[in-house]
Amino acid sequence: MIITSLEKFDNLPLPALGLLPAIHDIAVDDVQDVAASAGVTAVPFVFPSVISSKGSVFRNTGVVPIVIPSSSNWPAKTIYQGEHFGCDGRFFYPVFNKAGTVSYYPKSFERVLYSFAHDYLSFPVGSSAEIYRLVYLRLVANNTTAIWNIVFECGETVSQLNPSVSYIIRANVTAGSSVVHALDPINNIGYMWQIEGDGIPYGANYKTLVKQVDLNLNTIEMTRPASDGGVFNLKISRPTGPNIGEIQWLPPMLEQQVHITELLSRNSFGAKLEKMATISDETSVAGFKASVFSYGKEWNPPMESLPTTANFVFRMRLGYFDTENIPDPRGYLGYLVRTVPNL
Repeated sequence: MIITSLEKFDNLPLPALGLLPAIHDIAVDDVQDVAASAGVTAVPFVFPSVISSKGSVFRNTGVVPIVIPSSSNWPAKTIYQGEHFGCDGRFFYPVFNKAGTVSYYPKSFERVLYSFAHDYLSFPVGSSAEIYRLVYLRLVANNTTAIWNIVFECGETVSQLNPSVSYIIRANVTAGSSVVHALDPINNIGYMWQIEGDGIPYGANYKTLVKQVDLNLNTIEMTRPASDGGVFNLKISRPTGPNIGEIQWLPPMLEQQVHITELLSRNSFGAKLEKMATISDETSVAGFKASVFSYGKEWNPPMESLPTTANFVFRMRLGYFDTENIPDPRGYLGYLVRTVPNL
């Protein structure tokens, strides 16, 4: 059980509720359930015994969701197509794979603490985003220690990176002119669509948009003049609006493992993201630069963890929870997050 306070440990029921361990270094078994419909001959999925399933991970490969029944104080959970669940010998619970590993962590212990969405208007040149936090962690009535990771990361919206509605046209572009002469039909192109390609100036903090379309002259007026001239292929797209789906998370800016015991621990972390006016060896291709802070030390994160587009999400979370490898890990897990001005 997770408690989002360090002051609510009085009168908790004993013995403590079970903690869910991660499952490591295993092969995944593909399973599926089937809908009760005419012509279905496959055998519906039946949960094996928890004893025989200890340390196993299963993936639902069918289109029909698999429902994990409630057990102990853990509620029933639904496992959709492509998702995983595991068993620690006591009960089944949803898990997920940490990319690049053969480890599967309990979903119930994933916590997003702060999440901020940005675009080219909310994060122009000269802007910065900073998160400095103190994280207090403690186990109570526990028979195991545990680990939890503090993660700072950025994600890019896939649907905005790759708009589903787009056209590639050939156009005669004149340097210094905001009007391009299309060599292909432009009947389906709309006002305020995004236009990009050779000769079209681009910056991560702004976009070039379609200002006006003249079907008689087959011309497109842009919101800014072209930087180079020639006959180029231009992409004109109609991106989606802001949404929460299909976020592609980049490698973490900071991922720090914290060991948790019955003693209260105080842990300091932070990250700062800046939008620079010029692109250099210290910035991403979109001009972003970052610093991370852990236990009083500062360094620059890997370049691949920085946004490559103006549409991104910046967040801090708790993840990848695990306990010691014992038969029946139990305890109450408490955490508290405080804001600090700097580290």
